Parts: sequence; C-alpha cells; structure tokens
Amino acid sequence: MRLIQEGQQRIRASMPEVYKTIQRYAEKDAAVWRLVRMGLAGRPGCFWACEGAVVAGTPFTRLSRAAEISRLMARMGCAHVCIVAGHGDLGAA
Repeated sequence: MRLIQEGQQRIRASMPEVYKTIQRYAEKDAAVWRLVRMGLAGRPGCFWACEGAVVAGTPFTRLSRAAEISRLMARMGCAHVCIVAGHGDLGAA
C-alpha cells in the first residue's frame, strides 16, 4: 500500500503529463486506475511511466526491450512515456 501511495504522489507532483494521460485513459476505461495501482505495487506488465527524470510503475517484462525503448524516447525529446496494459490506442486527445 505504501508503494502505491508514494507512486501516486510522485505522479501527481512530478509527472503532470503522465497524470493527464492516465486520466484520459480512465475516461474511457475505469479499470486503468487498477492497472496503475498494480504497476505501482510492483506487478510487471500493468503500468510504467517516465516523465523527465521521474519514473513510476514496473517495466513490461513480456515486451522485448519496452522499458529501454521508453527511456530512450524520454531522453531523446519525448516529453513523457506512459504505458498502460491494453491501452496503447487511447493516448490520442
């Protein structure tokens, strides 16, 4: 529970674009909040995000090199990366 609370605080305080993306996903599927909490608790394959130098969640171990690719995207100019299981197509505004 502590990991979830700390992760939620980190997202709200230091990851505004990731938080907006999660909210956008959740408007279409309320189960997103559960996936985010599971990723924050350490379960791989549910939720992982990076914004600036701040990381939250647990990497997707089944997707070959997904975390590495996401980190490179963030370093190379992508403002943020937010991966939620089963929600790759919901990021568009």
